[in-house]
Amino acid sequence: MGLLILLLAMTAMRGFASWERQLGDWLLGAHIPPPNPGPELKRPLKALKKHIVDSYTWKSLIYFMIKFPLGIISFVLAISLMSFSLALLLTPLLYRSLPIHFFEWRITSAEASLFCLAIGLILGLLTFHIMHGLAAIHRALASAMLAGTPAERAEARKGPIVIP
Repeated sequence: MGLLILLLAMTAMRGFASWERQLGDWLLGAHIPPPNPGPELKRPLKALKKHIVDSYTWKSLIYFMIKFPLGIISFVLAISLMSFSLALLLTPLLYRSLPIHFFEWRITSAEASLFCLAIGLILGLLTFHIMHGLAAIHRALASAMLAGTPAERAEARKGPIVIP
Protein backbone atom coordinates (compact mmCIF):
# COMPACT_ATOMS: atom_id res chain seq x y z
CA MET A 1 0.00 0.00 0.00
CA GLY A 2 2.86 2.36 0.83
CA LEU A 3 4.49 1.75 -2.55
CA LEU A 4 1.24 2.60 -4.29
CA ILE A 5 0.97 5.90 -2.39
CA LEU A 6 4.60 6.70 -3.21
CA LEU A 7 3.96 5.94 -6.88
CA LEU A 8 0.85 8.13 -6.89
CA ALA A 9 2.73 10.97 -5.17
CA MET A 10 5.57 10.82 -7.69
CA THR A 11 3.12 10.70 -10.59
CA ALA A 12 1.26 13.69 -9.15
CA MET A 13 4.54 15.58 -8.77
CA ARG A 14 5.33 14.94 -12.44
CA GLY A 15 1.87 16.24 -13.31
CA PHE A 16 2.41 19.38 -11.24
CA ALA A 17 5.80 19.87 -12.88
CA SER A 18 4.18 19.59 -16.31
CA TRP A 19 1.63 22.20 -15.26
CA GLU A 20 4.42 24.49 -14.00
CA ARG A 21 6.27 23.98 -17.29
CA GLN A 22 3.14 25.05 -19.18
CA LEU A 23 2.65 28.06 -16.87
CA GLY A 24 6.27 29.02 -17.48
CA ASP A 25 5.55 29.00 -21.19
CA TRP A 26 2.33 31.01 -20.88
CA LEU A 27 3.30 33.55 -18.23
CA LEU A 28 7.07 33.85 -18.43
CA GLY A 29 7.78 33.11 -22.09
CA ALA A 30 10.10 30.23 -21.17
CA HIS A 31 9.77 27.65 -23.94
CA ILE A 32 10.66 24.57 -21.92
CA PRO A 33 10.80 21.29 -23.86
CA PRO A 34 8.84 18.45 -22.31
CA PRO A 35 10.71 15.66 -20.53
CA ASN A 36 10.63 12.04 -21.49
CA PRO A 37 7.18 10.48 -21.07
CA GLY A 38 6.32 9.00 -17.70
CA PRO A 39 6.37 5.25 -17.14
CA GLU A 40 3.44 2.99 -17.90
CA LEU A 41 1.46 2.19 -14.78
CA LYS A 42 0.75 -1.44 -15.78
CA ARG A 43 3.46 -2.79 -13.47
CA PRO A 44 3.60 -0.57 -10.38
CA LEU A 45 7.02 -1.74 -9.12
CA LYS A 46 8.71 -1.09 -12.46
CA ALA A 47 6.94 2.24 -12.74
CA LEU A 48 8.07 3.17 -9.23
CA LYS A 49 11.65 2.19 -10.03
CA LYS A 50 11.58 4.27 -13.22
CA HIS A 51 10.20 7.25 -11.28
CA ILE A 52 12.88 6.89 -8.61
CA VAL A 53 15.82 6.73 -11.04
CA ASP A 54 14.44 9.42 -13.38
CA SER A 55 16.30 12.71 -12.93
CA TYR A 56 13.19 14.68 -13.91
CA THR A 57 11.42 13.47 -10.76
CA TRP A 58 14.19 14.73 -8.51
CA LYS A 59 14.71 17.97 -10.43
CA SER A 60 10.97 18.62 -10.12
CA LEU A 61 11.11 18.00 -6.37
CA ILE A 62 14.05 20.40 -5.97
CA TYR A 63 12.25 22.94 -8.19
CA PHE A 64 9.21 22.94 -5.90
CA MET A 65 11.42 23.17 -2.80
CA ILE A 66 13.16 26.26 -4.23
CA LYS A 67 10.01 27.79 -5.70
CA PHE A 68 8.13 27.87 -2.39
CA PRO A 69 10.40 30.34 -0.51
CA LEU A 70 11.11 32.25 -3.73
CA GLY A 71 7.36 32.66 -4.26
CA ILE A 72 6.89 33.92 -0.70
CA ILE A 73 9.73 36.43 -1.12
CA SER A 74 8.28 37.58 -4.45
CA PHE A 75 4.80 38.00 -2.96
CA VAL A 76 6.01 39.95 0.07
CA LEU A 77 8.17 42.24 -2.08
CA ALA A 78 5.39 42.82 -4.59
CA ILE A 79 2.74 43.70 -2.01
CA SER A 80 5.06 45.78 0.17
CA LEU A 81 6.69 47.79 -2.59
CA MET A 82 3.50 48.39 -4.57
CA SER A 83 1.48 49.47 -1.54
CA PHE A 84 4.26 51.77 -0.29
CA SER A 85 4.61 53.29 -3.78
CA LEU A 86 0.85 53.82 -4.04
CA ALA A 87 0.72 55.42 -0.58
CA LEU A 88 3.48 57.85 -1.55
CA LEU A 89 1.80 58.62 -4.88
CA LEU A 90 -1.49 59.45 -3.15
CA THR A 91 0.12 61.73 -0.57
CA PRO A 92 -0.61 65.01 -2.49
CA LEU A 93 -4.31 64.12 -2.58
CA LEU A 94 -4.66 63.03 1.03
CA TYR A 95 -2.20 65.02 3.16
CA ARG A 96 -4.83 67.64 4.18
CA SER A 97 -7.53 65.19 5.21
CA LEU A 98 -5.50 62.38 6.77
CA PRO A 99 -2.48 62.49 9.08
CA ILE A 100 0.35 61.11 6.96
CA HIS A 101 3.74 60.18 8.38
CA PHE A 102 6.76 59.30 6.28
CA PHE A 103 8.95 57.51 8.80
CA GLU A 104 9.32 60.18 11.56
CA TRP A 105 8.31 63.08 9.33
CA ARG A 106 4.69 64.32 9.31
CA ILE A 107 3.50 65.57 5.92
CA THR A 108 1.76 68.93 6.37
CA SER A 109 2.72 70.99 3.33
CA ALA A 110 2.33 70.80 -0.43
CA GLU A 111 6.10 70.78 -0.91
CA ALA A 112 6.51 67.79 1.37
CA SER A 113 3.68 65.95 -0.37
CA LEU A 114 5.25 66.62 -3.78
CA PHE A 115 8.54 65.28 -2.45
CA CYS A 116 6.66 62.11 -1.40
CA LEU A 117 5.10 61.97 -4.87
CA ALA A 118 8.57 62.07 -6.47
CA ILE A 119 9.83 59.33 -4.15
CA GLY A 120 6.70 57.30 -4.94
CA LEU A 121 7.32 57.61 -8.68
CA ILE A 122 10.93 56.51 -8.32
CA LEU A 123 9.97 53.65 -6.00
CA GLY A 124 7.16 52.61 -8.38
CA LEU A 125 9.56 52.39 -11.32
CA LEU A 126 12.06 50.53 -9.17
CA THR A 127 9.30 48.15 -8.09
CA PHE A 128 8.49 47.22 -11.68
CA HIS A 129 12.15 46.50 -12.38
CA ILE A 130 12.42 44.37 -9.24
CA MET A 131 9.30 42.40 -10.26
CA HIS A 132 10.73 41.94 -13.75
CA GLY A 133 13.99 40.65 -12.24
CA LEU A 134 12.11 38.21 -10.02
CA ALA A 135 10.16 36.97 -13.04
CA ALA A 136 13.48 36.42 -14.84
CA ILE A 137 14.71 34.39 -11.86
CA HIS A 138 11.52 32.29 -11.93
CA ARG A 139 11.92 31.79 -15.70
CA ALA A 140 15.56 30.72 -15.38
CA LEU A 141 14.70 28.35 -12.53
CA ALA A 142 11.84 26.76 -14.47
CA SER A 143 13.96 26.44 -17.62
CA ALA A 144 16.83 24.81 -15.74
CA MET A 145 14.84 22.47 -13.54
CA LEU A 146 11.78 21.46 -15.61
CA ALA A 147 13.42 20.73 -18.96
CA GLY A 148 14.29 17.20 -19.99
CA THR A 149 17.77 15.87 -20.61
CA PRO A 150 20.14 17.73 -22.98
CA ALA A 151 19.38 15.19 -25.72
CA GLU A 152 15.64 15.87 -25.35
CA ARG A 153 16.26 19.63 -25.48
CA ALA A 154 18.27 19.18 -28.70
CA GLU A 155 15.52 17.01 -30.17
CA ALA A 156 12.90 19.62 -29.29
CA ARG A 157 14.91 22.29 -31.12
CA LYS A 158 14.73 20.25 -34.34
CA GLY A 159 10.96 20.71 -34.61
CA PRO A 160 9.27 23.42 -36.65
CA ILE A 161 9.29 26.99 -35.36
CA VAL A 162 5.76 28.09 -34.54
CA ILE A 163 5.01 31.78 -34.24
CA PRO A 164 1.79 32.41 -32.31
